[in-house]
Formats: sequence, C-alpha cells, structure tokens
Amino acid sequence: MISTGIRRTKREVRMLWWWHGGAAVMLGAALLSVLAIVDGSAVAAWGALVLVAGTTVHLGWLVALRQRIGPERATAADGLSALRFMAGTCLAALAVSGAGTRSGVLGWLGLGIAIAGATICDWLDGPLARRLGPTRLGRSFDIEADSWLTLWSAVAAVTWAGMGWWVVVAPLLHYLHPLLAWRAGQLPVGGGPWWGRITGSTQMGLIFLALWPWVGPTRDSILFWLAWPIVAAQSLAMVLTLPRFSAAGSRAPSPAAAPDGDAPERRKARQ
Repeated sequence: MISTGIRRTKREVRMLWWWHGGAAVMLGAALLSVLAIVDGSAVAAWGALVLVAGTTVHLGWLVALRQRIGPERATAADGLSALRFMAGTCLAALAVSGAGTRSGVLGWLGLGIAIAGATICDWLDGPLARRLGPTRLGRSFDIEADSWLTLWSAVAAVTWAGMGWWVVVAPLLHYLHPLLAWRAGQLPVGGGPWWGRITGSTQMGLIFLALWPWVGPTRDSILFWLAWPIVAAQSLAMVLTLPRFSAAGSRAPSPAAAPDGDAPERRKARQ
C-alpha cells in the first residue's frame, strides 16, 4: 500500500508538472511576443529569463507541496490558483526586464494582469473550491499564489510607478509564514484575523492605484502619504501573525502515512 501511494504521488507530480508547465509556456510565449513587438528582442530576452526563473519557482513549490501532502485529487479551483501564480510571474517579467512605461501599452497590460489575478481569479476559486470540495494542496497553493502576485505587483509599483522600495517590505515579510510552517512540519495556509485581511486588501488597492496611468505631482503626493501607513499596517500584521504559523496550521501526512490519498478525517469516518 505504501509503495502504491508513492507511485500515485509521483504520477500526479508528473501530471501537475506538465499541466502547469505547459500553461506557463503558452502564457509566457504570448507575453514575450508582445514584449518583442513593443520593446524589441533585448527586452524580450530578459523577460524570457525572468519567466523561466519564475516558472521554476512555481513548479518547484507545487512539487514540494504535492510530495509532502501525498496523493490527492486536483480541482479546477487549483487551476485558478495556478493562473494567479502565472500572473505574478508575468508581472515579474514586465517589471524586471525594463519593459515599457506605466502609461504605455505594457503598463496597461501589467495593470490588467494584476487586477485580473487579484480579483477575478481570486473571487472565483473560493466558491469553486467549496463546490468541488477543498483540498490540502489548494489551501496552501492558493495563499502562496496570492503572495507571489502581490510581491511582483509591488515590485512593478516600484520600477514603473516610482514608489519607494519599502512597498515590497510587507510582501517579503509574508515569506516568513510558509518558512515557519514548513519547518514545523505543517502546510502553509491562509486565513488569519479580520484586520489582517483588511490591511492586505488595502495594500493591494494602493498598488493598483500606483500602477494606474495617472501622472502629476498630486498623484505622487497622495501615493506618498498613503504608502507609509498602509505599508506599516500590513508589515505589522505580517509580524503579529507569525506565531500562528509556527504553532498552528494544516499538518500534512507524508505519502507513506496516507498511501490511499485520503484525508485522516475521511478515513476515520469510514471506520
């Protein structure tokens, strides 16, 4: 039974690798085509390197989660989380490659990717997961897809919108959460207190406002005075919620401990 569970896990890892990798390649090829047309082959080449690096992180994290969780069915909601992760990687390519300007075609494209990833995909995957049944992979991959998109949206706000580097502090502090959970033998999960969700949503609103192609001293002044309290509040939220990730979370059995891929509570109910 144990060897059967391990074989199933390896097979599902390969399937997820090819599905996510294939989708990332198609989305990346479309983005690189736009980059090459608008800004030339040199910018497109830098964008390609960033896309490869971001996709490697995406697939590596996915495989690590699957190997820790063991066999478990994937759902369409997990696919929406993957799209958010890919959206973050596309923003990374736009932000780091030196592509375009915030008021140009690529600036509008970047803003559209950020908004679509943070709203449409995020709004749909929750109801879809509840309808199809939540998964342990989905719970962990969803929050990290959100965080990846937030991080690179913030980087784009710095490189394109002229915001200060401190905008990326809170998104970077988030990565202490999955690190602590992983070291404790747990799966990173979302959730948290209501005030943390408010500061997170406010942070994303600030980033959208920064990426919007609005120019002038009034805009710069408004963003400057908004950024400090919002970034400070979200950074504080990241620090105050650290204990819950080292002491609580979703503990994942190894494939050997759950060879049939069933959650412990479902196995107990059957008995």
